[in-house]
Amino acid sequence: LYIDNHAWNAVRLDNYWYVYDVTWSAGRYHLEFRRFGKWISKVQKKLYKTKIGSVTFRSRHKAKCDKTRGKYIVAYEILPWWRYRIIRFLSRIPLRVRWVMDKNKNNDFYLINPEVMAVTHMPNDPRWSLTGNYSGIRAFEVDPKYYHLKDTLYKRQVRTGRHCGECDNWFALDDLAKEKQMKHNTSEFNPRNHFAPFNADYNIANILYNRSLPLEDSTAKIQHIDSALSYYDRARDDLRKASRDVTTENRLLRAKNAKKVKLLLDENKGYESFIHALLTTTNASTGAMKKFIGRARVTELRIKAAQDKLPYLSVKTPPYNNKDNVIKMQDLFVKKMSIVDSVSKFIAASRVQYSSMLQQLAENMYSKDSVLDSMAAPFSRGGIYRLYFRQDNYKKLIAEDRKTIPLRKELYAADIKTSICQLSASVAKLGMQIFLAFDKRDRYILESGRLLNVIVNEGMVNKDSLNRHRTYYDAVMQENICWLTMSSSQLSAVTEGYRRMLKRQRLMEEVIRWENRAERNRYRAINGQITWRKKKFGSIPPNNLRVCVRKKNVVKKYKRDYLKKLKDARRKERDEAKKKKKGW
Repeated sequence: LYIDNHAWNAVRLDNYWYVYDVTWSAGRYHLEFRRFGKWISKVQKKLYKTKIGSVTFRSRHKAKCDKTRGKYIVAYEILPWWRYRIIRFLSRIPLRVRWVMDKNKNNDFYLINPEVMAVTHMPNDPRWSLTGNYSGIRAFEVDPKYYHLKDTLYKRQVRTGRHCGECDNWFALDDLAKEKQMKHNTSEFNPRNHFAPFNADYNIANILYNRSLPLEDSTAKIQHIDSALSYYDRARDDLRKASRDVTTENRLLRAKNAKKVKLLLDENKGYESFIHALLTTTNASTGAMKKFIGRARVTELRIKAAQDKLPYLSVKTPPYNNKDNVIKMQDLFVKKMSIVDSVSKFIAASRVQYSSMLQQLAENMYSKDSVLDSMAAPFSRGGIYRLYFRQDNYKKLIAEDRKTIPLRKELYAADIKTSICQLSASVAKLGMQIFLAFDKRDRYILESGRLLNVIVNEGMVNKDSLNRHRTYYDAVMQENICWLTMSSSQLSAVTEGYRRMLKRQRLMEEVIRWENRAERNRYRAINGQITWRKKKFGSIPPNNLRVCVRKKNVVKKYKRDYLKKLKDARRKERDEAKKKKKGW
């Protein structure tokens, strides 16, 4: 603290000392939107109301398939498109803010508890804090109580007076001793503040000069005047140091402002890398799912082509005269059909698991919208605070809001990894196993059909057995086609879910960049205020220096005139003494 901020009071009532701040009790200036900006904010809040919506995905209907099984509905929280368009339009309108004086009287700082007051106020002379704390200005600057300060502390405070012996003794001192003690205590407590010592030195010089005026003793008078001139010189030196302090403070404030920008940009760079990694992972998972969907479509087309050729499929084999070989073929036919049955059981169980996992994957995708929106909210709010109200990362409102980002980030990353990417890979893996099972079952059915054809040609079984086998094969292929067709609606939901997820992640990336732009805007605005502050406080030492020099010149002139007058008086006395001695 190089420069005093504002004045507040310590008062004595019924032998008890109290502190209060009339300035803060009268109200504060704060930034707020103008009337049009308030109206836009109000409209946006009203429009931003989500509802539970649904989207329906339909499969490619086949004539022989059940129509009721080809529709898949996903319910999720949605913002109607027309509200979204209006909000986007309103967000592009530049808003204006203004400084407003809150004229509501605040009794929190009236006869306040000294310990509560010391969280935000510290006098140049620490005795007037009434806390007995003389640990130095640095301890006040780094006091963590300021960060954890809440309004409830003022509401629950006990307003009690204090006995202050030092304060009572101060009134017993004369003006000169008061100023000297004030200067000593101020310099000890805050060596960086040179303006308060200047004020004390200037007042001491004036007191000494005024005391010299009525003195008749020339020696005492000149001593007082010389002491006053000495204190004017000290005041001048203090002002020059204060002028350098203004430049130092300006440099430190600019460095601190630049540090705040770097703090946010470095932090957001990590979040941008996180979102970029998510985009890479999501794109890879999307590509893998699209590849799997293409494989499903190829499998469906292959089965359909095989089904179309089934009526024309005939197996011609030469007759077997060896009945032992035919009996072996019968045994092999039974074994292959048992394998077909076991594969069919695996396919049936895997289909149920596949459908359940695919449904869960689609629901997870649509439920992650709100999670990512909650992660984007601190960045969006932070951008508004920075752009319009010049807040930074050190402000409690933003700091507390940003503390929630790492937890939301970890939750979202874990959810994406486990409930979407890993689940999507598991769905694709299980689907590929089902497709391979289709191929295996079809191959064994065809091989058993060839064996059955030989057995029929040998007359071992009725020809109707071959027709029934062909009908069974046709039913199996139709079942596969219908299942692939009906599950395409869920795959479409997953594809749309990936598209929505990628869009949300890109929007999240844009929100982070927007907050960075808002922070740079805040940085430029605060630098402008720092420049204005330097001009304002930089003019104070030169102006006071002119007053000090002018006053010093007045005292020096008074000293010269007095010495000249004294010299003339003494010369006159000597001349008169000589005349008397000569008898004139």
